[in-house]
Amino acid sequence: MITIPNQSSIPKVFLEFNDDNRMQLSPLYQSIVDVCEELVKFTWLTRGRADYATVTVTVTVSNLIGFDVVGCQ
Repeated sequence: MITIPNQSSIPKVFLEFNDDNRMQLSPLYQSIVDVCEELVKFTWLTRGRADYATVTVTVTVSNLIGFDVVGCQ
């Protein structure tokens, strides 16, 4: 499973928005921007590599020997 390495939470997020329904500039806002930036970079780095990143040794061995090691069938 692939997860983003950086995550953030904002306590009482409903207090962080102005009358125009935009998040106010603050350290919390910058934290969200940083997380989004990292998510975009991580997405570009991992795009097209799902086969490599999601196949385990157990699945590889199962395919090689023709036996379901995980389900033992």
